[in-house]
Amino acid sequence: MQIRFLSFACVLGLGLAVGSIGCSGQVVPIGEIEKPVTGDDAGPGPNPGVPGPGGTNPTIDDGPWEMPDCAEPSGESNTYTSIADVEAKVEGVWALCSGRVNSPADTKGIAFAKGRAHFLVQGRAAAGPSVTGSQLQKGAGGDYERSVEILDTQMMNGPGHFQINLTANGGTNMYASRTSKDGRFLELNEGTSGNRGRYVRVTRRVASTCATPMGPLHAYTSIADVEARIAGRWQVCTGGISSPADTKGIEVAQRMAYFLVQGASGLERKPSWDYERRVTIIDATSMNGPGSYQINLSDGGGTNMYFTRITEAGDRLELDEGTSGKKVSLVRIP
Repeated sequence: MQIRFLSFACVLGLGLAVGSIGCSGQVVPIGEIEKPVTGDDAGPGPNPGVPGPGGTNPTIDDGPWEMPDCAEPSGESNTYTSIADVEAKVEGVWALCSGRVNSPADTKGIAFAKGRAHFLVQGRAAAGPSVTGSQLQKGAGGDYERSVEILDTQMMNGPGHFQINLTANGGTNMYASRTSKDGRFLELNEGTSGNRGRYVRVTRRVASTCATPMGPLHAYTSIADVEARIAGRWQVCTGGISSPADTKGIEVAQRMAYFLVQGASGLERKPSWDYERRVTIIDATSMNGPGSYQINLSDGGGTNMYFTRITEAGDRLELDEGTSGKKVSLVRIP
């Protein structure tokens, strides 16, 4: 069997179910992937200590993400069943372990989301290297961005064969892809050049701090969406709202809010009614447009009303108490 790409004539040899694909036909078990191509010895990436330089693509979180381990075996490959199946299996953030594809020279990974792809570069936390020695973040500028199109090539190449096109202003690169059944590994193979990139899925985003800039904002879709996204523990970065003077954070859980104070081992609840509020979320889209929801915090003394903004990554939150002019900026506590 041969794999044919739409739009060009390069033919790829097909290995076994646990093999990788390449123009040479060489079979390489997909689990045997080398160590990451970045680390402490790679030197700092562009803008070290500045997480998420971003670009113009709002669908992909800026990062940064921690480098995973490439050495863990992955087992057999998936057999794709549809374009939607390919989209679902490649979506996410991937660290480059070996090889390369057509991308800027400092590329260390790739992220896929909603018909877009963004090449990742090495970055470092301001406080020093992460556990694995490095971090990934989006490369800055249009050179790192691609639109994604997935084509069904099963009629030419047989069941399970789909082509991924990555397009920029300079043209389109066409790839065969494989993912492991455990979801940890991805391979992109460009038939015309022989370039092949092998990746491991990134599952740990580096915890944000108050120095992390607000990334792309999430557009709330429902009351349930607001409840789910604001749930958790948050530390005050700047500003303040109507709360006790020693408030350093807020915890939202099960339609209750608890103002947090500094304790011996971090932020903690204070066992007092003065530090508790009932949470009610109001749909204000009819008055203020799509994505507008109001958060009411109530106690025996009355109700304070807030408009809220949260990042798509879910790491930064703002509460704006319009009547008093009070506003607080918070960062999620891991």
